[in-house]
Amino acid sequence: MSVSLQTTVVAVAYVAGFALTGLIATAAAVRASRIDDGEVRTGLVWLLATTGVWSLLQALFFVAPDPLREPIYTLGLVLGFAAVGAWLYFASAYTNRSYHRNPSVRRVGVALFLVVTAAKITNPIHRLYFTVGEEMTPFTHMAIELGPLHWIVTGISYSLAATAVFALFDMYVRAGYDVRPLGLLTAVVGLPAGLDVLSATVPGIVSVSYAPIGVAAFAVTALYVYEQRFLAAPKTDGEAVVFLDGDGQVRDYTVPAERLFPGIASARGTALVDVLPRVAAATDDDEPIVERRVDGEDRYYLVSETSVQLGESGGRALVFSDVTSTERRRRELSRHNEQLEELASALAHEFRNLIQIIDWRLAMAADRTDSGTVASDSIDAATEANERIADRVDDFTTLAQYGQTVDRLESVELREAVTDAWWIADTGEVELEIADDATLEADPGRLRELLLNAFVFACRNDAGTVKSGMKLPNARAFARVHGWSVRIDSDYQEGVRLVVSGVRIRSENSPRLHGG
Repeated sequence: MSVSLQTTVVAVAYVAGFALTGLIATAAAVRASRIDDGEVRTGLVWLLATTGVWSLLQALFFVAPDPLREPIYTLGLVLGFAAVGAWLYFASAYTNRSYHRNPSVRRVGVALFLVVTAAKITNPIHRLYFTVGEEMTPFTHMAIELGPLHWIVTGISYSLAATAVFALFDMYVRAGYDVRPLGLLTAVVGLPAGLDVLSATVPGIVSVSYAPIGVAAFAVTALYVYEQRFLAAPKTDGEAVVFLDGDGQVRDYTVPAERLFPGIASARGTALVDVLPRVAAATDDDEPIVERRVDGEDRYYLVSETSVQLGESGGRALVFSDVTSTERRRRELSRHNEQLEELASALAHEFRNLIQIIDWRLAMAADRTDSGTVASDSIDAATEANERIADRVDDFTTLAQYGQTVDRLESVELREAVTDAWWIADTGEVELEIADDATLEADPGRLRELLLNAFVFACRNDAGTVKSGMKLPNARAFARVHGWSVRIDSDYQEGVRLVVSGVRIRSENSPRLHGG
């Protein structure tokens, strides 16, 4: 059958409309290729690419020579069903689901695509998908009479697409801010389904698929008009979020953010430092915690920063996570630690006074006692015991000061820390050799105490005998507050070797002691 296109205003509008839609979708695919998230980028680029080519084939269908029109229409149908798969992949990745990664789901999807494609390309044989004829309205063109297979596949396609739409709406609701424009755009994707049905029942509407128009409208508005909301929606999950542009000015915010910072409602286009100076300052802190008065109580929010980037259209999203319970426990623990330190300091001061009095009394008794007598030996023994008690008081005071779990680690040069601890330690004639250097993640004060106790312990012991005392327990305590462990290497026979495990280190090294 030979059917020529009648050149009318309506005919030109159809051709131009589908051609323009195809070009828009293709251009949007190029822009979508700059999205940072790899999986979202893959799904959206394939959705727009298949939709763009499909729409261009729709335009070509009207103007191509008669023998090519049916193959062109069939190829468009194949790409149309491929676009459904891309839409599902994009929706799964965009809404932080994992269906697009599931091997079983992917295999079922490929199998369904191959079955449907086979039904479409074999249509000239069975004619159950569509038949062709001539239609005079609204202009003379090749008419497509849709068959039962078409409606079955269309039902499957729109059912699958509807699940993706539901997932998008669900995420928009959980996002916690005004996503009505995005919700409207998502609904636009499904509107052409009505035209598809009307084209099969109402004269004057050309029987072609109008789905590319909806997808193109969604992509253009999402990527060009509401790109920051579109890219940030998967990252918010109902939390308070403030969106900033590349210059640090407020561009948008979620509903929870407006409740948390009431004054932000009129702050669009204003620098964050002028609107929320404490928040701006917190973003530069190592512990970015912001305190706010909410419903009559003080609450604490951790400020985390994430990028919202599309090509050169960059920005930041400040996410405020409620960490009130954790922060209250941390502050309560800090108060307890301070109280314990104060108590330990007071007790240490009292014990040192008593030790000094005892030492003074023993010295007076020694001056008045003849050497070599039982009384003199007893005074000497008491003096040594008093000195050991003084050492224990110092040890317990140090443990009280540094024995809490480390809150913040710093980069510490091992060579410098070892040298500092060595000069403080009572090591007698033993010499120190540092084989190499490294950078550790540690608390400087606690690391120094660990090394100091380890050095003294090693100097006072040898391979054959290990004396009891507080130095090894102290070293282990200062290791535990870092999440490390200390053990004696029982296989080492040239002295005492302490092995510290669990240390985050950038290069291997070990300090060595040599007897003098």
